[in-house]
Amino acid sequence: MLAVNEITTNAVLHGGGHGRLRLWSHGELLWCEVSDEGPGLPAGWMGDMRPPAGFDFRGRGLWLTSMVCEHITIVSGPAGTTVTFAAVRE
Repeated sequence: MLAVNEITTNAVLHGGGHGRLRLWSHGELLWCEVSDEGPGLPAGWMGDMRPPAGFDFRGRGLWLTSMVCEHITIVSGPAGTTVTFAAVRE
């Protein structure tokens, strides 16, 4: 639930004010895909999953998702961003 909240919040705040959410299960995993039509992630950001520096209260959504999920894939460009992630069902 934390990852879904973080990624959907990113879509609303940074991806044009709305997004699309898709959920499904496969085997032991619960999958989620969030897509938006925003400007995409900044150049050079892709693949940088270091923890945020200092005590900033923003900028932790993708990092937190990468910490709590089994899989995370980010596809981003000028037409939007799609984040797909999975966690073990409990």
